Amino acid sequence: IVALVMLASLSQAEETLSESAKATGNTAVRKIKKGGNRLKEAVCMEGDLKCAAEKAKHRAHEAGEAMGDKAKEVKEKVD
Repeated sequence: IVALVMLASLSQAEETLSESAKATGNTAVRKIKKGGNRLKEAVCMEGDLKCAAEKAKHRAHEAGEAMGDKAKEVKEKVD
């Protein structure tokens, strides 16, 4: 019985580690994309209005990706 309980806890730990690794990977990808967006915004030469619109688009896209990733993480925790 003790061996079965230990085996069950190990499989749970692996799942938690993989979920944690996935969340860390998602965060890293978002940070890389955010850095790229900030670079594009810094060198924008299309005029104030177009640059502001591009900046707003970047922020909206970044927020959407972050919310989507968090929703997936919550779903995985529930499962």
